[in-house]
Amino acid sequence: MTHAPMFDTLEPRQLFSAGHHGFAPAHLSGKARNDPVIQADLAAIKADTAAINTLLKSQRNTLRADRQALRTAIAAAKTANAAQLETLHDQYDAALKAAAPAIKVDQKAIRAVIKSYAPVLRADLKALRTATDATTKAAAQAKLDADKAALKAELAPLRAKLEADSAPVVAARKAITDLIENDPAVASAKAKLDADVAAAKTALQPLLDKLAADKAKLKADLAALKGTSTTPVTV
Repeated sequence: MTHAPMFDTLEPRQLFSAGHHGFAPAHLSGKARNDPVIQADLAAIKADTAAINTLLKSQRNTLRADRQALRTAIAAAKTANAAQLETLHDQYDAALKAAAPAIKVDQKAIRAVIKSYAPVLRADLKALRTATDATTKAAAQAKLDADKAALKAELAPLRAKLEADSAPVVAARKAITDLIENDPAVASAKAKLDADVAAAKTALQPLLDKLAADKAKLKADLAALKGTSTTPVTV
């Protein structure tokens, strides 16, 4: 039997993507371009951007290697546990087939309740938007809150039943995922990836903070150069 991949959650997405962290000074006036304070601010921002890009490049290489190591470990674990995985997949398919009718009924009941409340909530929101005084607005808000609470209360047992009916399917799926995630090589590779992601974030944050501070200083210095601190300046 052919089964769809069930380990998407084990394939981490790229932490960083290339972006623009700098400041384009093209709109600066001639006075600002020639001011030594402004030039120093721009130089600081340029240095910040270079430091961030250097770090991102090095971390991307590390994380790319980590992700590849994790993919390799997952593939090896699938191969080593192929027979057990086939059994677990068959159990999952059987659980899904058995639970599907009840799940379909549960979902239909939930959709029906949500649909029945839709016009009520739309009317409540309209009343809130068109309220002309504090008293009317408070009353409209109270009705909206009450209707939301009523919807939540009516949905609660339906969602609980859906969760109960879905439990065998969830458990069967978890058994498949756990078999791979608990493989020692997979666990080790994932732990290294998680540690490197955390380290990358820790290393990046002070650089981002410095860039933000230097941009704020440039904005303030440009305002001071114009002779006011209230003139909007885009940085």
